[in-house]
Amino acid sequence: MNTLQSHIILIIIFAFSGLLISGCDLNTNNPDPVDDLFELATSTIDNYTVTVYTTDPVSVGYNLLYFDVKRGANDRLSSAEITVTPLMDMGAHSHSSPVWQPGSERDAFYQLFGGAFIATMPSGDMGTWQLIIDVTDPQTGTSFSLPVDVTVAQSTRVKVFTASNEQRYILTWIQPAEPKVGSNNLTVTLHRRESMMSFPAVDDLTIEIRPWMESMGHGSSNNEHPASTGSGFYQGRVNFNMSGDWRVYVTLKEGTENLHETWFDLMLN
Repeated sequence: MNTLQSHIILIIIFAFSGLLISGCDLNTNNPDPVDDLFELATSTIDNYTVTVYTTDPVSVGYNLLYFDVKRGANDRLSSAEITVTPLMDMGAHSHSSPVWQPGSERDAFYQLFGGAFIATMPSGDMGTWQLIIDVTDPQTGTSFSLPVDVTVAQSTRVKVFTASNEQRYILTWIQPAEPKVGSNNLTVTLHRRESMMSFPAVDDLTIEIRPWMESMGHGSSNNEHPASTGSGFYQGRVNFNMSGDWRVYVTLKEGTENLHETWFDLMLN
């Protein structure tokens, strides 16, 4: 199991914790979990049908992607080589964004090929998003490519900045998606813009957090700075001791040197 698959499984566990606690299994007597996904597109090309799903409508931030690939009418490929290239067309120029490529085997939960990408800006007057999907059937050697138009809604879960080391970074807040009073699992990702089409994961910097309640003038205790777990993921814990407006300050460090500070604003009901 690769690092992305491990993180996808953790996110699915958080999203479906009620189902798991209830003891339901995933046999044919229970609803198909794919029914809970959003279908982005279905396209047929060269006798192959590709269906693209997400867990939620696509927005600025981290978006899980799932793919089903069929040869003919009913032959679902057990393995496939799938490469996804996010592309924002801004007219005068285009750029990509961070992406985790799908595994070559179907995942255990949805029985689909799972990956993810980060949308760094919304669709709109500034440009439009596409996912360019390249597929190879390892059994026949057949390869094909198809574009999928994606509408990306606005959110405040991505920070793009130039740090003091003159590197351009993309910091993405993943969890908690719906923060609650108390201790929350915290997941963020960090990438560096190498070029307009290349955004490698960054695993060797330090991230520190400082929650602060602006309206009350106090912070919180028992927080755990997110530590790198590989493939650009950093995991820790963030604690909110009351409802209201919170700002989580995030400091990016290289050794003892502060590279940049930014923040995410949250509202706890």
